[in-house]
Amino acid sequence: MSKKAAIYDPQFLSGEGMRFILQNAELFGEIVRLDTKRQLKEQLEQIKPDFLVLDYANTSFVPHEMLRLVLKQLPKLKVLVATNDREPQQMRALLKSGIKGIVTKNCSEQEISLAIHNINDGGKFFCPSTMDIITQTEINQTLELSHREMQIVQLIGKGLASEAIAQELKLSLHTVNSHRKNILKKLQLKSPTELIIYAVEKGWIDLKNV
Repeated sequence: MSKKAAIYDPQFLSGEGMRFILQNAELFGEIVRLDTKRQLKEQLEQIKPDFLVLDYANTSFVPHEMLRLVLKQLPKLKVLVATNDREPQQMRALLKSGIKGIVTKNCSEQEISLAIHNINDGGKFFCPSTMDIITQTEINQTLELSHREMQIVQLIGKGLASEAIAQELKLSLHTVNSHRKNILKKLQLKSPTELIIYAVEKGWIDLKNV
């Protein structure tokens, strides 16, 4: 059965722009756009999407209580929030609600696409501008690496360069480098050497392979 995605965004241009990015991700057989909070509340359970992109601008504000209700009704739903809100308190509240990622309206198409793929793979994603807002300690308490990111960490531990990793995983070099950059930001690390040391300490890679 093909996966379904839903978009909640009252604004036509941004909503259709997000639909375009979701279509290009080639992960979903059906994409539905919801225009109002009433549709979000009443139709989401009928649609039963696997993935939801939720606009969180002031003009389309969704109370945290409604977001929690949605996630209670559909506990397996993966939610990516798109927002212009730069208040740390709001960011922390969103994290506690159970969403899987946050992107801002300033994020590039590549960053949003990477977020969609990471979350679809079972991980989480927070774009760099979002991560600058939330304190690193709070991020570490909520983040985990996706399956794909763990694969890349393990291949780095085996001494593979980005080009070899791209060939091994059948990914583009750009995608591998984006993953590597996001891994370092998630883990508050500054270099591949620090990443290897961290991964060894966590037991993610075998020291004999480094």
